[in-house]
Amino acid sequence: MIALHLKKLPLTREVSLLILAYLYVPILVLIAYSFNANRSATVWTEFSFAWYGRILANPSIQTAALNSIIVASIATVCATAIALLAALATYRPFYGQKMVEGGINLPLILPEIVTAVATLLLFMALGIKLGLLTVIIAHIGFCIPFAYLPIRARLNDLDKSLLEAANDLYANPWQVFRRVTLPLLWPAVLSGSVLAFVVSLDDFIMTFFVAGPGSTTLPVYIFSAIKAGVTPEINAISTLMLVISIVLVVLAFWLGQIILERSFMKTKSMRYAVAGLALSCFTAFSVQAAEPKELFFYNWTDYYPVDLLAKFEKETGIKVTMDGYDSNETLLAKLQAGGAAYDVIVPSQSIMRTLINQDLLLEIDASTLPNFKHVKPAFRDPSFDPGRKFSAPYLWGTTGFSYDSARVPGGKLDDSWKEFFEPRKELQGQLAALDTSSSVINAASHYLNVDECSENPQDAKRILELLQKQKPFLKMYSSDNTVDRMASGEVIMMQNWNGSTARATLQKSTIKYVYPKEGLAMFQDNFAVPKSAPHPGNAKIFIDWMMKPENAAAVSNAIAYDNGIQSDKLIDAKWRVMDAINMPDEFASRLRPEKECSNKARALQDRIWSKLKG
Repeated sequence: MIALHLKKLPLTREVSLLILAYLYVPILVLIAYSFNANRSATVWTEFSFAWYGRILANPSIQTAALNSIIVASIATVCATAIALLAALATYRPFYGQKMVEGGINLPLILPEIVTAVATLLLFMALGIKLGLLTVIIAHIGFCIPFAYLPIRARLNDLDKSLLEAANDLYANPWQVFRRVTLPLLWPAVLSGSVLAFVVSLDDFIMTFFVAGPGSTTLPVYIFSAIKAGVTPEINAISTLMLVISIVLVVLAFWLGQIILERSFMKTKSMRYAVAGLALSCFTAFSVQAAEPKELFFYNWTDYYPVDLLAKFEKETGIKVTMDGYDSNETLLAKLQAGGAAYDVIVPSQSIMRTLINQDLLLEIDASTLPNFKHVKPAFRDPSFDPGRKFSAPYLWGTTGFSYDSARVPGGKLDDSWKEFFEPRKELQGQLAALDTSSSVINAASHYLNVDECSENPQDAKRILELLQKQKPFLKMYSSDNTVDRMASGEVIMMQNWNGSTARATLQKSTIKYVYPKEGLAMFQDNFAVPKSAPHPGNAKIFIDWMMKPENAAAVSNAIAYDNGIQSDKLIDAKWRVMDAINMPDEFASRLRPEKECSNKARALQDRIWSKLKG
């Protein structure tokens, strides 16, 4: 009756269709663009399976996918077994039953971030090092209620007369459970296990907090990679995860129907399968084997060529496990939390003083390493780490702006931030700024000749007025797909990193990079060793190996950023001819190394950004 009355409400069908469209159209768009031959997330060219081939051949994605399957499989088996026991234990009424059931279902009510933080603190208190084992344990905990609910609901609907009849026929409790209760519960057990598997496979928050070396899963990998843009590879990974989830649900439904129609649990094969699943729960925690020679490498996502790691492993015999992160803030939080035992990290210069002051880094005295002799003079004694006691140089770059000379009147722009902040009429509405407060505010500060770490409210006011005046002329604020936005012609001019500009220039030769005469931010990423590193000796071997010119050049050739090693002659010709990578000497005085601002200065920057984007 209620359904009939609801059908009579005006626009019920239309509203329902709109809700369905809201839920599923974005998923369909994601699937469609996973087959786009163009790397851009907004420009369709032609149908292609290329990105599926790319992700299947990517070692980082393969490792993350394997970790996801291992974690989800073990967590599902263990959580389902525990949920089954819990459901049986709470089946008959007892004092405090409601409280016990509420405790089992509590993870469904609590915000997951609260559970994640509590789990992390527990591991820290127990002195358990973060890794694949901690991820598995955490997933088992929060998957239990997802498996418990369908089993408990099925128990409530069981025909008690069947159990009583079995008892009347002198069956002992184990026989009643094995021959009556479990076969009747099996469809619910299967449903609960599928639900637990999908939840575990898809989880990010819990995994992000408790992951350590070698435990990156697909959701964590996607989150880190998406900072560089929503690419067809990300769409392809997401599509495959969606397909896997759908297949599992369909398979569970199909098996459930078979089980209901046959006495499936009476076969020896099924009994052995159940016993095997139970046994795997107890043997799950042996998945991590100690390596005699190993190194845990924590780097920015997609910021190191995997084939170079293979070369290092072959030459040294040291096995490397590489995980990725998306920001300096993520790196700092992981080190401050403790437990994540990485050997080599790659902090930017803007966070080095914080790491040193908080006693999070190990002194490595990089200047005493054999290959330090190859470091360029400009990188030997940086202000953020005098004497290179705690770090060694990795890659460096700049944040200027790029433009398409073929679409600019006259084919050339002045080398000044004025072109970007006060664009010519022909370019208005055709330029983009990065969507990061530090990059935009630093550029505005250089243009106005103001200290980017100024604590003066008047300076902040001038910067905000400039950015508000520029805002109507911008097509977007965006830090993703910077290469494709320029190469595809989506914008004519864009605030950009030199490495991104270089990669865009490979696709479109008319793209130029500008080193503004007012100054531009220079960032420098460095190798460092956390104080908690389990293999500091291997870390020094790796860092020294990376200061060999041929190895430093291999990274620059793959990533399109210059390095701090004397390896210029080994850089590919395609990069050497680009000003974006091979900066002309006369522009060296324009570089402004990024600073680590005070809390007061950062608060002013936050207010500028909030007012600008609000």
